[in-house]
Amino acid sequence: MKRNVAILLAEGFEEGEVVVVADILRRLYVPVETLACAQDGLEVLSYHDMAIRADSRLTARSEETYGVVMMPGGPRGARALGADAPTVDFVRRHLEAGSLICPFCSAGAHVMAANGLLGRRRYTCSGDNHLQYADGEYVDAKLVRDGNILTGKGLGVAFEYAFAIATELGLGKEATEHAAHIYFDSWPIPIAE
Repeated sequence: MKRNVAILLAEGFEEGEVVVVADILRRLYVPVETLACAQDGLEVLSYHDMAIRADSRLTARSEETYGVVMMPGGPRGARALGADAPTVDFVRRHLEAGSLICPFCSAGAHVMAANGLLGRRRYTCSGDNHLQYADGEYVDAKLVRDGNILTGKGLGVAFEYAFAIATELGLGKEATEHAAHIYFDSWPIPIAE
């Protein structure tokens, strides 16, 4: 698996999830690229109206293949990702290619389940978002991995989620060492399968 990560941003994304995941992975020397989706510019407004400048637009990177595709929550941002055909096509292509697909928080429901991308796979997401869709099998757990899909419940487990992604990339030892380095003593945790 390639050790590069695309983080997909649409207006209304949960900024805490993006910053924590990008920060931890970059500390472990994993290339992370933020991609603006469902809009023309690079500046994307977050859930709490913070302007974050993406590295590139999805349309400019749509032919690139990433080892990991991460989608943050934030109900408005996740719904925007799930309603954008180029974004869904990008996720579907990576899912079928075997990349690690990482919908976080409400993205598990509003991107993956809303577009029939889960099938019978198990996943988690925030709140009761899973009740809106028949696709997938919801599991009430902090982190759930089923095949090449890794889902996380929400912002409160952002560090665990970032370390889980690093572990899936073969950086388990480094993730554990770095968790200790930043005084994060809630890692490792079990990942439901």
